[in-house]
Amino acid sequence: MMRIRLTIVPFLLWMLFASGSTRASDLALVNAKIYPSPAEPAIENGTILIQDGRISAVGPAASIKVPRGATTIDCKALS
Repeated sequence: MMRIRLTIVPFLLWMLFASGSTRASDLALVNAKIYPSPAEPAIENGTILIQDGRISAVGPAASIKVPRGATTIDCKALS
């Protein structure tokens, strides 16, 4: 099940950035269960923020500020 979750996020990112857009927009994956590493516990209700095609922040939703205008994907149903 974890392998499926780990493949869903890159697939979603590929779908958003493969649209041929020349300007990368901000993307926020919210309400996600994030596995930062095999040795650390999962982050429940986490957020991954991607800016200019690079991951800029990962952590609990309360500690990540999502920029206005960012495309937001709710990952709650994927858990």
